[in-house]
Amino acid sequence: MANKLTISALKLHTKISSYHSPPYIIYWDIKSTTSGGKYCVNSKKSGTLLPWYLSNIIVFGGIFVTGGNFVTLSLTHNNNQIPIISVLFSLSMGILGLFAFGVNLVFFYHADEYIESLNGLIRYGNNIAKKLPQRKRENASDKVVGIFALWTVLLATTLPFVVVPFQWLAGYDPTLWVFNFVLGNNFEEILWPAVCTMLYIIRLVLSIAYLTEISRTICMMCLIMILEPPLFFLCLQQFENELLDYPVLHKYMDLCRIRNINVKPCGQITGISMASAFVMTTLAHVGCLFYWDRLSAPLIGCLVGATMFLDCMVHTVLPWVTKLYDMSSRLIHKWRKQNAGMDRRAWKRKHLEMLLKGTRPIAFKVGSVGTLKEETKLCYFQSILNAFCDLAMTLDGINLL
Repeated sequence: MANKLTISALKLHTKISSYHSPPYIIYWDIKSTTSGGKYCVNSKKSGTLLPWYLSNIIVFGGIFVTGGNFVTLSLTHNNNQIPIISVLFSLSMGILGLFAFGVNLVFFYHADEYIESLNGLIRYGNNIAKKLPQRKRENASDKVVGIFALWTVLLATTLPFVVVPFQWLAGYDPTLWVFNFVLGNNFEEILWPAVCTMLYIIRLVLSIAYLTEISRTICMMCLIMILEPPLFFLCLQQFENELLDYPVLHKYMDLCRIRNINVKPCGQITGISMASAFVMTTLAHVGCLFYWDRLSAPLIGCLVGATMFLDCMVHTVLPWVTKLYDMSSRLIHKWRKQNAGMDRRAWKRKHLEMLLKGTRPIAFKVGSVGTLKEETKLCYFQSILNAFCDLAMTLDGINLL
């Protein structure tokens, strides 16, 4: 069951995106069904998606701009000092762009699978919620998830229009590298003032378009991840209160089929997200702790806000994802014990035992990492801490802290 605050966040994201963003390949249709809406897919051959294709080209070009800016700044020495602030900022923008472009590709090729799985899961959760008492349909954790979803939409919507002017004034705009490379470092003295003004406007618009598409992609992915694991969690909680029998096992297998529809694209999205969050969290913590005295107040606020958002996203979504495997594993183990101890016919007990042997836990799988478990979450946080310490010691060793 999608709680009211999460539905409000989906509606708000849809309304805001319709004003200043191109159509997205996946969108939330408010008017469909009586449960508050459902996910739908824009046709990949539709002409309305032309702005979306163009925006992806902007992001793809922005990856090369920020990557080139990162390489240039890394090779530039000024009194044997690398401009580490600019390097970290450019690297962060490049990683965000690569992350958004990768997520868009996965959504483009697997949108139908995502939609079928999500809508099936929402219907499944709503059917279970109708059987629950009103007081049990929503609890404190649902409100926390809904508030985080609303905060994600508001932050992703306002961030480009806050960050871009500040980075433009502070001189950390990645698109400036293009003008310096093409026109030279003294292009302001060579060109007419009107041409320079036009270049500044183009620079500002491209930066806002670049970050807007990144923020919207991250927001859409976060809303899907915020909505999906709690629905699985709610369904599994219901199974814990029921004794093993054929109808219960069939309902669990239906839930597994919903999971298996998008297991491959979901694994790709999870892998891209965890890798990007790993690098971004490490860089954001280094910037907040060691370079706060070299940045302006607005940039410090943006960096602290990005750090808080990444921490909240990792600590909100990842525990739910890992709990799914542990909870479903305990449920299957409990059913096996129940089946062995219940007084029923031998052929039925053996048949249920055979079915349980072929029943697998519900899990998120990430490529070579494998199934996400509780141990995976602990190793992931430990890796972030180790990477932060290693980066801090490396920068300190070359006198850049």
